[in-house]
Amino acid sequence: MTAVAQTLWRRGCVLSACSDDKKWAAAGGSGMARGNIVDGASTPRRWTHVHVAGEGRTERRTVRSGLLGSSALGSVLIVGGLVLAASLSAPTSALALPPSNCTVTGTTTLVQCDSTFASVSMVPGTGSLTVTDLTTVGVGYVSPLTTGTYDQTVTITGNTVINNPAYSGLIMQFGTNSGGTVIPVTVNAAVTVGAGVSITSHDGFGAVWVRNDYGGSISIDNAGTLLSSWTATVYPPAAALDATTNLGAVTVVNSGSVTSVNGRGIYADGNYRGPTDGTEQTVSVTNTATGTVSSMGASIRVIDYFGLAQIINDGTVNSTLQQGLVTWSAAGDSLIRNSGHVTSGNDNAVFAMSEIGSSTIVNSGTVTATGDPTLDAAHSALTSPQGMNGLRTSAYTSGDVSITNTATGNVTSNRDAGIRAETPTGNATVVNDGTVTGVYGIVVNSGVGTGTTDATVPTIAGTARVTNTGTVNASDLAVLIDATTNALVNSGTLATTGAIAVQTGNGNSTVTTSGRISAGSPSGTAISFGSGSNRLVLADTATLVGNVINASTGNTLELNGSASGTLDLASVSATGAFQGFSTLVKSGSGTWSLVGSGGSLAGAFAVNGGTLQVGNGGTSGTIANDVVVANGAALAFNRSDQVIYANVISGAGALIKNGTGTLILTGENIYTGGTFINQGTLQIGDGGTVGSVLGDIVNNAALVFNRSGTYEFPGSISGSGSVTIIGGTVNFTGASGFNGSIDVEGSDFILSPGAVSTSPFLVGAGGTIGGTGTIGGLTVQSGGTVSPGYSPGTLAVNGNVAFAAGTTYVVDVTMAAHDLIIASGTATLTGGTVQVLADSGYTKPLATYTILSANGGVNGQFAAVTANYAFLTPLLSYDTYNVYLTLARNDVRFASLAVTPNQITTAEATQMLGLGNTVFDAVLQLPAASVPTALNALSGEIYASTASVIQQQSVYVRDAVTARLRQSVFAPGVEPLSYATKAAGPATAQLSASLTPTLWAQGYGGWGNTFSDGNAASISNSIGGFLIGADVAVLPNARAGIFGGFSQSQFDVDSRSSSGSMDNYDLGLYGAAQFGALAARGGLSYTWHDVSVDRTVAFPGVYQGLSAGYTVGTTQVFGELGYDMAVGAYAFEPFVAAAYVATNAGSFTETWGAAGLRGSIESFDTFYTTLGVRAATTLQVMGHTLTPNATLGWQHAFGDTDPTSTMLFQGGATPFQVSGVPIAEDALMLGAGLSYQLSNVAALSVNYTGQLASNATQNAFTAQFSLQF
Repeated sequence: MTAVAQTLWRRGCVLSACSDDKKWAAAGGSGMARGNIVDGASTPRRWTHVHVAGEGRTERRTVRSGLLGSSALGSVLIVGGLVLAASLSAPTSALALPPSNCTVTGTTTLVQCDSTFASVSMVPGTGSLTVTDLTTVGVGYVSPLTTGTYDQTVTITGNTVINNPAYSGLIMQFGTNSGGTVIPVTVNAAVTVGAGVSITSHDGFGAVWVRNDYGGSISIDNAGTLLSSWTATVYPPAAALDATTNLGAVTVVNSGSVTSVNGRGIYADGNYRGPTDGTEQTVSVTNTATGTVSSMGASIRVIDYFGLAQIINDGTVNSTLQQGLVTWSAAGDSLIRNSGHVTSGNDNAVFAMSEIGSSTIVNSGTVTATGDPTLDAAHSALTSPQGMNGLRTSAYTSGDVSITNTATGNVTSNRDAGIRAETPTGNATVVNDGTVTGVYGIVVNSGVGTGTTDATVPTIAGTARVTNTGTVNASDLAVLIDATTNALVNSGTLATTGAIAVQTGNGNSTVTTSGRISAGSPSGTAISFGSGSNRLVLADTATLVGNVINASTGNTLELNGSASGTLDLASVSATGAFQGFSTLVKSGSGTWSLVGSGGSLAGAFAVNGGTLQVGNGGTSGTIANDVVVANGAALAFNRSDQVIYANVISGAGALIKNGTGTLILTGENIYTGGTFINQGTLQIGDGGTVGSVLGDIVNNAALVFNRSGTYEFPGSISGSGSVTIIGGTVNFTGASGFNGSIDVEGSDFILSPGAVSTSPFLVGAGGTIGGTGTIGGLTVQSGGTVSPGYSPGTLAVNGNVAFAAGTTYVVDVTMAAHDLIIASGTATLTGGTVQVLADSGYTKPLATYTILSANGGVNGQFAAVTANYAFLTPLLSYDTYNVYLTLARNDVRFASLAVTPNQITTAEATQMLGLGNTVFDAVLQLPAASVPTALNALSGEIYASTASVIQQQSVYVRDAVTARLRQSVFAPGVEPLSYATKAAGPATAQLSASLTPTLWAQGYGGWGNTFSDGNAASISNSIGGFLIGADVAVLPNARAGIFGGFSQSQFDVDSRSSSGSMDNYDLGLYGAAQFGALAARGGLSYTWHDVSVDRTVAFPGVYQGLSAGYTVGTTQVFGELGYDMAVGAYAFEPFVAAAYVATNAGSFTETWGAAGLRGSIESFDTFYTTLGVRAATTLQVMGHTLTPNATLGWQHAFGDTDPTSTMLFQGGATPFQVSGVPIAEDALMLGAGLSYQLSNVAALSVNYTGQLASNATQNAFTAQFSLQF
């Protein structure tokens, strides 16, 4: 063999391939190598070993010389044969076997185990090292260089003492070579330090330092005593116990003592690389009940980049400078559970952090953040008092945070918040059941502000909820909560010696308190709400010291609890104890009483549970708000005086009347949960038309109905109180279960169908009882009225009936029924009047009816009987048990009740029809007021009025023909009139240039009304049609022509339920001549009218639809003289016109019916004269001619102006004459138009013509566009 001699200068190493070693080896064959090992440091920091290994069958390993220098520490390990050629010089034996204090198993190889050091090497696989009762400087592992997985267990037991004056006590670092390159070795290390073990370090990485640079799990269980007395000023120094892995779970359990003089106590760190299989690893430290951790830096610090960072502390933790317990996770969750004792210096005592995961603290122990202001300048980097909290959670980017301080938890912070929860975008939850003391009590915000105070911190973009059942004492804010949605639930004590106890941010906030919230003084602020939409939920057990203020308006005050409370309404105001509230809500099962009045509550009150009571038995307590009462809840009034409540009560809840006073309801209430009258009087209405209740009433005091209108009471009444109706008409659906008396005075009480009441009814002056149902008794006093049914009906009395003098029994008789009273007892009649009212007619007009029947007998008689029948007289008769009504025909003639001439003639003909005729029998049974209406329906006056429509619409033919004549012949020098005439006249066209005939056409349409003269009803009409004609020049100054046309008309007499239509066919001749300025124009026409009429006859006893059709003709002869003149730019034509219009007679027969008519329409001949003037001028607008024109005239009619027709009922023999609505004798004739010459061949014009009279109007509009080709 060959070898190269060399000298190795090291502070100590194993001769193998490692980062700190030089390799000294002889490879192959036999031979000898000479060299020296020299320690290159004055103070040895590690150990020196000679590890000689070889291969082959015959080779030997020889160490020829010893170690250089006496400072070398270590051993010689020989694997294979050894020839010792010289001595080895060392403080200890250079050639030794492993002592009994160190035991290895499996793939672990012991390198050294003595008072200077204990070390092992290992190969992939499972192995262990056990150190027992050894006193040494350190224990360490040789870092493996071979890729693979190593499972190593280290147990240090007995009375082992490790005291390294210059470096770490127990050190295990794996996965990095001498060049700093990470080697892919996975070491799963499990370390146990027994109860009797003491490990002390003065430098390096702490008493226990375990590090996996590549990966692997770490488990450390310490029951011994660990002390790190780092003396350097560099900050932060190493932890007394340090466990770090690049990938894998870390578990540390301490039941012993861990002390770090200047550094951290326990430091656990893992998972920088993140999980490779998707499984997140946990980094966890548990300090048991016997464990103690003391440090200057963080006592227990846990970091996990991709998994759960967790601390469970049941022991004692004390940090003089930094955090007591702190966790941080980049992508996982952060959790701290403390049931022990934690003390911190100028930092957070307990701090759980995460980047995007959730952060949770659960404390049931004692936590104190001392906040010592005398910091070591060499170690302090704190600039904000926000880092000196008792319990603190933070989510840096997003994620939820949670802190729970249980009933046994006690948290104190001398310089900041006892509890602080922070997240920018997640949800924050704080639950305190214990005791919290601090400058601030509980702070919940985003924690991402740029300043050093909470006032500069933005709002959480999430939900924040604080629940307190414990005690929070603060010198500043007891609670600060600032999120998009804030919720504080307090059943404990929140107290401050400062100005404000509770403050919310500008999000929407709800504060619920059944406990105590106390500012430093009564003039301070118990709760300060931000500018969001806020709600204060106040339980009846709550105590507030200080005011409640809102930065916004329109907020909600909610009264809650299961007992009772009182709210002074005057305190809810802009300057009162409750500022910024406008809405009141009552919840919970208790009762809140409202006293006082005024305040700022403007919205509707909502009673969602329990009872909201207005007043508390005295004269105080007034509201002017609507109230919505939920199912199972109630609104109560409890006053000793009279109160008028004019607002509306709604919802499914109840109304309760307490107190000795009177509650008057004048609102239209729609609540459905029932009404309970326990004391005093509940009055519905105050004499007007408003005030109501719905649902059932339990009346054990007094109920009064006092309204002037008619209204429904759909519920039932029960109880033993009294009911009085003193105004209006009350329609009752039922009063079952009520046995008290019901007094009806000055009002109407209407029973619903089938209603049953055992109550006796007393009907006083001005009172009326009606409807159908059963009552317990009936006494009618003077001025009282009984009107059974609903016209008609039966009233059953389960008892006696009594009518006194001056009473009225109203009996309705209809087509199929009549009113009736049936009594199980006696009927006592000492006067009174039976008043018979006709309604809708009946089938036997001269029959006899039973109107009162008493099983106990009828005693006495009524004093009188009256009826509203026009033609029937009522008679009363009696027997032992009954009172009868008989109607007999009187001698009143039908015509005596007619008002107009048409009604009179119709009445006379109707009466001649005789008994048994449907029309006669129906009129016979009518009340007097209905007779005129029935006669109007029977008259058929639309037939006569049709002649007036024909006369009114005849003007359209005359106007069209006259316009054509003025268009064809006109005087020279009056161009504006010619332009206007062309525009208003028909469209024309010559047949050819060589032919003189001119064709023209005119469309027209209009509408009108002829108003009633007090006899016939008004009739409206409309028409649309056209005329076409042709004319030729018969002389140079004269033209003549012919025309024809067609139109359709509609007309209606609405008040007589009548309407009709006509098809009109026109034919005529016309001519005109111009003599200088004088013009003569005229024409002759005949029109055929096909008329259709429909009408409905409807009154009690008769309902028939009737129709008829007939044809009549109208002849017109008309002419006018006009004189043209010009005045400057204006042209005038005064004119005089005359027309004779004659409509011939016609006849008709309606479809068969009892009310059907046959008739003849009289001829209608009327003369019209008209005096007027036409005017026109021309203007140039945008280079074209605009011609405005106007016509004004007076028309007078004489001859026939009142149309008539002669009628005969189809079942009768007596004809009667009926007049239609007359035409106007004098009317104003109006016309106006505009014509615009668009070009030489195109023109646009609009025109209006009308007739206006005191009793008639007729109007027409036309528009025309002409284009010449």
